Amino acid sequence: MTDTKAAIEAGPAASADAAQTVQRLPNGYYLQLGAPEEDTNILDVWEAITTRKLLVFLVVLAFGLLTGFLAWVMPKQYLGEVALYVVPADKTSSSSSSGSTEEASVDLHMDYSADQITTMIMGREFLYKFLQDNNMIQVLFEKDWNQEQQRWEVKGLRRWIYGDTISVWDGYSKLTDILTISTDEGTGITTLSVKWTDPKLAAEWANKIVDTANQQLREHAIKESEAVLAQLQAQLRRTSVLELQQALYGLMQTQMSRVIAAQVHPEFALKVLDRAVEPEDQAIPYLQLILVMVGLFLGLIIALSIVLLLYSITKHKARRPAGESGKRKRRERKPVEKLVKPAEPERVET
Repeated sequence: MTDTKAAIEAGPAASADAAQTVQRLPNGYYLQLGAPEEDTNILDVWEAITTRKLLVFLVVLAFGLLTGFLAWVMPKQYLGEVALYVVPADKTSSSSSSGSTEEASVDLHMDYSADQITTMIMGREFLYKFLQDNNMIQVLFEKDWNQEQQRWEVKGLRRWIYGDTISVWDGYSKLTDILTISTDEGTGITTLSVKWTDPKLAAEWANKIVDTANQQLREHAIKESEAVLAQLQAQLRRTSVLELQQALYGLMQTQMSRVIAAQVHPEFALKVLDRAVEPEDQAIPYLQLILVMVGLFLGLIIALSIVLLLYSITKHKARRPAGESGKRKRRERKPVEKLVKPAEPERVET
């Protein structure tokens, strides 16, 4: 209070801050007002950053080393891709004439669309059989498979997730995570891709999936055509109408042609345009470098946030009046003189 009073009594020569924060009242007391807020400009922020440049450097370096370590231990992923298209099914016609030129067109082929092919390949029945035929479960979970003792050894957190052994369902779930099928609506070309840590296995599995799908579709077409042939032959034995017999012979010829086509052409339903080869580049090129750059940028953002927070705290403390300890001070009471009323003179009776 003494310093504030001295600043006021000093008049215009006193500091501008004291003149703005203290006001003298007519009764002789001094009223201290709040200090005016100072504007923060870019130069103050830059000064705060340069003052704590070591802190910024250490935080950015820590994040860079952390993401670099994660990029180093993270396994590389490779992509094996196969480009193919679905072979359209041809329609066969059989004509019967009974004094007229009418033709009856009968569609005996099963049309396989890209959506149907995708659903079949991604289905549980197809992938279950593919996993078991190629012993893929032990490869997908090689960390949990003891090759010497030929048994599962699931430990730690993975045991809580998968149990004591890895089931076919676990293999199916992981295979669907690394297997993707997409179709270009403009060209109609379907791309099947497999992502794995081993580039050779990624390409091999992608080609095998297409070959297995073709083989399964061929077997299905042959079985279906043979069943139709058996029914047509039974109908042929039960009829003696010449026109109907000619129609049945035409249908039988169509089914026999389909069986022969399925037996001769390995790519019966799926025509491979470009088979998968062992990739040399990762699925995401320069993934490790990207992770490190993201870590450095994230570290810079966090470091600047810490510096600005410290700058705000320091500036807030600087605005407090000098000598204030955070607790409310007791107000000093100004001594008040006690007013004494003068005694009235005694009256003398006469």
